[in-house]
Amino acid sequence: MRYLMTALLTLGLVACGDKEDLLEGQSPGDCTDRADNDGDGLFDCEDDGCSGSPDCAEEEADADTDSDTDSDTDSDTDSDTDTDTDSDTDSDTDSDTDADTDADTDTDTDTDSDTDADCEGNNITFTAGDGSTTTLTSAAWAETGYGFSLHAFESGEPCNLATGGGSYSGWKMEWAGEGSFAQGDTASIKAPFDPGDTGGADDTAAPTSGVVVFVRDMSSTSGSEVNGESGSIELTTYGSGADLEVASFSVTTSDGGSLGSSLTACYCSDLEAGGGTAAAK
Repeated sequence: MRYLMTALLTLGLVACGDKEDLLEGQSPGDCTDRADNDGDGLFDCEDDGCSGSPDCAEEEADADTDSDTDSDTDSDTDSDTDTDTDSDTDSDTDSDTDADTDADTDTDTDTDSDTDADCEGNNITFTAGDGSTTTLTSAAWAETGYGFSLHAFESGEPCNLATGGGSYSGWKMEWAGEGSFAQGDTASIKAPFDPGDTGGADDTAAPTSGVVVFVRDMSSTSGSEVNGESGSIELTTYGSGADLEVASFSVTTSDGGSLGSSLTACYCSDLEAGGGTAAAK
């Protein structure tokens, strides 16, 4: 009996001593053999016994280096450089250049068109008694002390020509409106007053309101001219400082000819003082 108990005790001590000796990482290859060498449920580098193993240290170093370096470097560099450079440069340059160029061109066009339409686009027709015709295209006017004065020419800047600012050779039409006028009035053509007369029909006509009309050939050395004898003028718009618009007018001249159509005359303040000499002819 004593012998049996001694034998069992000895076997138990041997078994316990062998269990304590089994540690993961104790023998070479323990941390890479994919086995649970100490029976604690943990394998290779997952076991604390392999924490100092060179095999496990190399594995940790490889995992950190590869993951961090590849991810940060590739993603940041490609995204920022390509997107910013292409988008900003192309969009801004094309848009600004086209818009500015178009706007400047339009401004020039408007200025030229307005000048021609106001004063130099008329189509006034003078048919002389001999059947010859002349077209007057430019006209200027102003209010005067006796009423208003208007000058029309075959071509040229009308205000400059009416005030003697340039040489002119061609037919010229002059109106001397005598009396008080307003927008919408229809003025009658009246014969010119001759202050040298001692009597006669035109003496009694001088004080009345109306428009005296002359057409002169400025290129003729003899100073050929005719005057209006009858007719009327419709003042569509009339006001100091503004364009004068005549919707229609028809004049019979002293040589048996005619003068007519419609017109637009620009206001010329330099005509206000003198206003022409039609009424004194």
